[in-house]
Amino acid sequence: MAEFNKEIQKLKLALTSDCVLRCAHCFIDKSAGLTLRFADAARAVDLFLGSPGDYKRLELYGGEPFLRYDLLKRIVAYARRVNKKAGKRLFITAATSAVPLDEAKLAWLRANGVGLAISFSGGRATHDHTRVFPGGAGSYAVVSKKCALAVRALEGSSLVALLCVHPARAAGVYEDFRKVLAAGFRTVDIECVHGHGWDEKSFRLFKTGFDKVLRRVDAGIRSGDPVFLENFIELLVCTARGKFACPVYRDLEMYPDGSYSLYPFGFVDGAADAARVRIGSGAKGLKKKFLACSYPSRACRGCAGDYYVLDRLRDGHAPYTYRTASSELFFKGVLEKTASDRRYLGYVREIRTMREAAYLR
Repeated sequence: MAEFNKEIQKLKLALTSDCVLRCAHCFIDKSAGLTLRFADAARAVDLFLGSPGDYKRLELYGGEPFLRYDLLKRIVAYARRVNKKAGKRLFITAATSAVPLDEAKLAWLRANGVGLAISFSGGRATHDHTRVFPGGAGSYAVVSKKCALAVRALEGSSLVALLCVHPARAAGVYEDFRKVLAAGFRTVDIECVHGHGWDEKSFRLFKTGFDKVLRRVDAGIRSGDPVFLENFIELLVCTARGKFACPVYRDLEMYPDGSYSLYPFGFVDGAADAARVRIGSGAKGLKKKFLACSYPSRACRGCAGDYYVLDRLRDGHAPYTYRTASSELFFKGVLEKTASDRRYLGYVREIRTMREAAYLR
């Protein structure tokens, strides 16, 4: 396993372009028939675990990764084996629509210490607005039942609800958050879809709703009914905030065709887009620009601005930035209150426990 010159804290592997759903906000070509080769995945894992830094997060997604369940298990086994020598704190998680889940898969996840993120929008109307089967039927009825299975089988930070907010449903973010909690989730990752028409009104509605989410989190701390936003855990892990200026630190991905990118696979619409954002491949490694640079250096100047060129990333940037900045400010306030309020101290201690339980050597 070769060492890499700069820290990679998170690596995402998109196992396949195939999916059981046809979510309206996803740009992946489901007819492409792409499946990640194990050899490419192994090279990416070697690069990842060979980079500096103690905390490592490996995310397996797609498409629908459980359509390639054998590949998923093989990658997990390989990463664990490599990490025995690397000695990192490694957290592995899979992101899913939940449709292919069953008790056997959930038992395997639990036995192997693999976290699970389920794309679930809480309310039926919001979920079925975008997360539909081929033909257009909503998936809420199926997914809500699979969520109940997962809540019974998994616990703590190993289970996360991924609540993706579409601008057309921005007004409902708080109510949908409440419904996610009512379904049994304690940890929620609120994301904003990109490239689907965020305007000033939808942004304003999102801000109002997200502010209510943070007030609900605070009320839960004070009442002894704690709930968590996933990026609170990340804030404790990624203590060197300046590293976020280097996209390789948090944004490195491998697509099912074996290419590296710093864009989420679901944002890339077609071969032309893919060619613009490719920064290497499993077979050939990273391009020289990204392989040779270090952070910080003169090469960093303009790097992110020159690279992130797809317009759809900008559409959704404002609510995403607000979510990130507001939650970080809120969490700093929580940390400040730990000195004088045992409720906040207990909350942060629970997050630290969740963090340590998630990372396995």
